Amino acid sequence: MRITRHRNLGLTLSVLMLGAVSQLPASPVLLDESNVRFVSPRTAAIGGVRAALADDMSTIFANPAGFRAVESQFRLTEFTVGVSGPMFTMASIIAEGLDGDISDVLSRPEVSDLIASLYAGFSVVGPLSFGYVGNGFGVGVTAGSFFTMEGLGIDTVDLNLYQRLLVSGGYSFLLPPVPDWGGEFAAGFLVKGYLTGRAGFSSLVLDLPDTLGSLDGDLILNEPFDVISGLAVDVGLRYWWDDRAAVGLTVANLIAPAVINRYATLQGFLDNESPAQRTRARIPQNLSVGAMYSPELGALERYVTRVTLFADYRNIIDFWTASEQAENIVLKFAFGTEVTLLEVLDLRFGFNRGLLAAGLGLDLTFMKLNAAIYGDERSTEPGFQSVYNVLLGAEIPLRPRSRDAES
Repeated sequence: MRITRHRNLGLTLSVLMLGAVSQLPASPVLLDESNVRFVSPRTAAIGGVRAALADDMSTIFANPAGFRAVESQFRLTEFTVGVSGPMFTMASIIAEGLDGDISDVLSRPEVSDLIASLYAGFSVVGPLSFGYVGNGFGVGVTAGSFFTMEGLGIDTVDLNLYQRLLVSGGYSFLLPPVPDWGGEFAAGFLVKGYLTGRAGFSSLVLDLPDTLGSLDGDLILNEPFDVISGLAVDVGLRYWWDDRAAVGLTVANLIAPAVINRYATLQGFLDNESPAQRTRARIPQNLSVGAMYSPELGALERYVTRVTLFADYRNIIDFWTASEQAENIVLKFAFGTEVTLLEVLDLRFGFNRGLLAAGLGLDLTFMKLNAAIYGDERSTEPGFQSVYNVLLGAEIPLRPRSRDAES
């Protein structure tokens, strides 16, 4: 009886979701998926979000069907800092321009080439970042701040400051397993509500040192300000055999309507003025499949606790859901591995969006420390605008438990 009810519930939700999608505007503005997803150092190091992985808080962003398989765990807080692209190089150029003639600095060929394809940034996620996963449920609240610097041609730089808040909650339920396959089968859904504020301005490169040197609250308060708000629904399926093998399928942002409210100035927003412009938007659907496998290691398990291999194929139908942003097929494949030594040290490697990734993790029981360096391709073709990033983070569980106690 419970299985029949779950089937009926899943069918009803699917019909409602498809009906809602058909009611979306014909051509809303397309938003980036970063509005509803925060990348952790661990996720970045193994090559991105994994549809088949379900063993920690990243399950919220990976596959809601994993809520049924993941061990119950709380996270009290998380703090992660990140640097994207040549951020330190740009800081050095700006400092040099403040001390001397910026035109002499910009006349160097390597500097002009850098600015023409520039994308650099700095990010802080947390300490407002907490949640729970387990027993079929997943909930999380995460906030982050982001600063980006992007070249517009060879003489202009666009500077933006973002503040994001994401609240997520979902549920997973068991389905009948496939006869003769063994294992367990689950489906799940996740509802995400998000709010993003953006303040920014453009500056001529020649004026950049003076602009940043005189940067104050009045300058930002008099620039345009955008507020993006929306909801998104993820659905997923996951089939697994103990904790050794699993396959997963997810449709992220199955329904993801949003509204962009543009205010003439940030001060106008603070004064509760009406927005100067209101635009409908959406986040494109992202259909992905993935698999993971952790082989038996025999006598090696005394030193090598676990080895896990991952493979995913992402954004399968972007040619249909967002044709203007459709990516080269090479960018859709992702592979990764995580090797755990002596139950405390994790070595991670990945390949995602045509670029390599690597990282480390250290489990101190009361705290988890993670680091990653990974590549990201910002264009739709491999190698056109590749950016490397560094993430350093710490997570504090609400109820620290050793891995032996959890197993």
